[in-house]
Amino acid sequence: MCSSPFRRLTTVALAAVVALTIGCGHKEAPKPPPQRIPQPIKDLKVSQRADQVRISFTYPQTTISGLPIDDIVAIELWAFEMPVPEFAPSVLGEDDSKDEGEPGDAEPAEGDGDTPDAEAGADAAMDDTLIEQSDLAAEPEQPTDDEPDAGSAEEAATTQPESDQGDDDETGDEDRPSTSTSTSTSTSTSKELLLELDPRQFEAGAAKRVVLEGNDLSNAIRGDKVEIELTLEKIEPGEKLALIYGVKTFQTLKRASAFSNLARLIPRVTPDPPADIELTAAPNGVTVDWTFEGDEPKEFRFFRRDPRSSAFGEHHGTQNGDGESYLDSRAELGESYVYAMTAVINRTPLVESALSAEHEITYLDDFPPQPPTDLVVFSDVGSARLLWEASKDEDLVGYVVYRRTAGGEYATLFQKPIRQTEYNDVTASSGRTFFYRVVAVDKAGNMSDPSAEVQVRVP
Repeated sequence: MCSSPFRRLTTVALAAVVALTIGCGHKEAPKPPPQRIPQPIKDLKVSQRADQVRISFTYPQTTISGLPIDDIVAIELWAFEMPVPEFAPSVLGEDDSKDEGEPGDAEPAEGDGDTPDAEAGADAAMDDTLIEQSDLAAEPEQPTDDEPDAGSAEEAATTQPESDQGDDDETGDEDRPSTSTSTSTSTSTSKELLLELDPRQFEAGAAKRVVLEGNDLSNAIRGDKVEIELTLEKIEPGEKLALIYGVKTFQTLKRASAFSNLARLIPRVTPDPPADIELTAAPNGVTVDWTFEGDEPKEFRFFRRDPRSSAFGEHHGTQNGDGESYLDSRAELGESYVYAMTAVINRTPLVESALSAEHEITYLDDFPPQPPTDLVVFSDVGSARLLWEASKDEDLVGYVVYRRTAGGEYATLFQKPIRQTEYNDVTASSGRTFFYRVVAVDKAGNMSDPSAEVQVRVP
């Protein structure tokens, strides 16, 4: 039977459609290449040492796409200056002490009202660049891979950074002061924590202070950190000016990161560093003694380096501000060390004096062990037996016994120290009187004072 022409046509058309569908496949729209924009810095920290502002942060590692960064070609440091309002409340704790009353009962600052209406009026008068810590502006979205070119190094678009990180490695997040309470001390906060700048205002009003490129950038890198130092031309007493810093990084000159977190500092007049530093070797470490003129600081910081090193690293230890002596128990015998100190007047952010004069010591074991105690002697025909209590020193190697006769000089009975705490003198002649004492010897060859003298007549 002949097939219908219409049926043959339909079959051919269907096969063509199937072949066309299989041959072409489904293609997605092409994706743009990931942009080479570094992730914004999130750990910017600022501190002050004398008239130097010290800024540090971690070297960028990835782009906003999560890809590793080959290299950073430039870093920009920006700064915003703002007055510290006179009505900023004093803060109790480490930075401002309170003698009487319970926490929260502080007298109102001069110019503040005593009623809720007056307080509301003061809040309304606060400069628009300040907002309460509890009213931090919400963060806008970070740039994505689909955003347009960030522009030149000076005109790159920015977005609000992450909230500020702590400016001192020992005190934690400066934006979130501790809310814990104590019956003896109130919460510790610095005035910087009362100031918060809207990132949009920072972007609009900040001035570019430093551009690091080439060798300048290479010289600023310390391990995985970038460190920048600026000199304060003039420091106003009374904490009247606040400086707020932010940084941008560039993987290419047309690809700027968003601004970092904002780090804040109120420059303060710092005291002279500690003076009259003396280093003393002790059995349990190196003792540092000093004098300090001026108001009692929050604490002292100690720095230690090898004489072959050109600079100090992180501080080696701390001591309370009322202290006058510090023991470096981590010093190792036989090593040489160089020490210096600073006086800290604010912990968060860190504000400290200049480094003191440097002092060097070679830590040698030149201190004797404790002498043996409770020496006794028992006589027998032609011998004298001595017993004593051991010295308590850990580096002890043994004991040496000395003997003399009436009117004679002491002489050792043997040269090499013995470990045991007894000795039988079989050379003691019968019918004579002998005097004995024992000395302890340590690993460095130091000899203790002699024990108490004992005497015996040998039968």
